Amino acid sequence: MSGAAAGRSPTTSSTPRTAPAWTGVIQATALAPTALEAETLAKTALLSGPQTGRRLLERHGGALILDGGALILDGGELIHAGDLDPAPVHTPAPVAA
Repeated sequence: MSGAAAGRSPTTSSTPRTAPAWTGVIQATALAPTALEAETLAKTALLSGPQTGRRLLERHGGALILDGGALILDGGELIHAGDLDPAPVHTPAPVAA
């Protein structure tokens, strides 16, 4: 019985009864000649987890952000969020009444 015949979309990889995949990667960015290729590479890296995603992006270019705040660049460089300089916070001036 096909997915559509069973009441599911044939492109859906999970049902509402199952939890989404959690890999520890919260964002992936990939470089590619076309948007479709970049989206496909980024999605693959996101769903593959940190180790496999890193190896994939080393070949193609891009970056991963892990749920702990670490940034993995395409060369394999690991940057922890605490190692980054914080962006200056802009506090708007109070409005006079």
